[in-house]
Amino acid sequence: MKFGYAVTGAIDPGRILTNAGALCGDALVLTKRIGTGVITTALKRGIARQQDVDGAVDSMLALNRAACEVMLKYPVHGCTDITGFGLLGHAREMAQGSGLTLDIDHAQIEFLPGALDYSRQGAIPAGLKNNREFVSCAVRFGTAIAEEVENLLYDPQTSGGLLISVSRESAATLAEELEAAGVVARVVGEVRARDAWAIVVR
Repeated sequence: MKFGYAVTGAIDPGRILTNAGALCGDALVLTKRIGTGVITTALKRGIARQQDVDGAVDSMLALNRAACEVMLKYPVHGCTDITGFGLLGHAREMAQGSGLTLDIDHAQIEFLPGALDYSRQGAIPAGLKNNREFVSCAVRFGTAIAEEVENLLYDPQTSGGLLISVSRESAATLAEELEAAGVVARVVGEVRARDAWAIVVR
């Protein structure tokens, strides 16, 4: 079965944020937890706990509207949603479009409950493997990053969060206001001058 859809409306040209506008020195803020692809794969395999599935469903049902409304109050230079290409796939697009390197601290990224466990058990969706094959040539990983974590950074998300490139001075306050609005948000890295890699994960 195939289908198509379109969204028709009006947009203020002064409020457009693209995935190619990140500036050197910006901080990176990530909303929502990661892991919907691995959890839904675990569900298909019959190994997922119901509370973990419920957590993933709640995350997928949560709109990015609240995050967007808060974000627009701040000096945001670039933004992308995290969907089928996973965090690193969409981060690569931002890095390439902006001509810069995105430096990501994996310890600051939050995962959905159960996601790390299912990643360890090998509940790896086909989309994750495709993302890794396509994006890995642009990524340098630190040596201390566990395989189950690396997997999740490629995990395709359904209704994922936002990766926001914002002025460094505003990042912590933005994350705090997002949390106050009920949005999971963390400062997960920075934007710096381009080197040999589009993305560095430390």
